[in-house]
Amino acid sequence: MATPALGARVVFKSILLLKDFSEPSESALPFAIGIARAYGAKLHATHILLPAPGAYLTPEATVAALESEEERAQDAMRQLEAHLSGLPFDTAIERDVAVWPAIEQAISADRVDLLVLGTHGRTGAQKLLLGSVAEEIFRRAEVPVLTIRPHVRSSSHTDARFRRILFATDFSTHSLAAWPHAVTLAQDNQALV
Repeated sequence: MATPALGARVVFKSILLLKDFSEPSESALPFAIGIARAYGAKLHATHILLPAPGAYLTPEATVAALESEEERAQDAMRQLEAHLSGLPFDTAIERDVAVWPAIEQAISADRVDLLVLGTHGRTGAQKLLLGSVAEEIFRRAEVPVLTIRPHVRSSSHTDARFRRILFATDFSTHSLAAWPHAVTLAQDNQALV
């Protein structure tokens, strides 16, 4: 990703929305839609099917579980498509053993310049045992990542307007690369940074 100059205005053209159809994932939807509308960006909604540990005891049970998961994901994606009408968009269901390889491929293939996802907000032992998908994405993504925490009141954010934007930095080159994105969003939303 080319790093914009500190004063440069950023335009989002391709947004990747990660969907797992959980409450936090649903909270991220209005933000992704609002940003896509505001910038005329194409929205790529992707759901990644991961194998459930210990769920597959026999080959027959494995096939049945995989088919059931795929069916549920397809139904959920059809419902999502109704929310995306009026936007340029595509949807994808990817099957992988880990989240990052599918995300990395989508970022490259779709020339994504913003990644949006909901976080589950796990901390402590839960995070240690279950890991953090969002944290892995932060560490690996070379594009800006917008995360929406659990319990964000989506009804008050249906137009994806931001009132306050927190820009966390350690003043490294990588950290400062996000500054133009934060400033652009703040200016476009009359928000405080």
